Amino acid sequence: MELDGLVRKVVYPEVPPRTEYSLTEDGFAIIPVIMAMYEWGMSRRESYGGR
Repeated sequence: MELDGLVRKVVYPEVPPRTEYSLTEDGFAIIPVIMAMYEWGMSRRESYGGR
């Protein structure tokens, strides 16, 4: 996702090591698509045995 520009990764040269991840503007923009896919799947879960 980092290579696709959806997530930003910052590595801090500390001991112990620390890495922070955050969404980019494109990462935030895709949230409605992901939520729509989630809702679609949840509405059809009974078709697949309620998993």
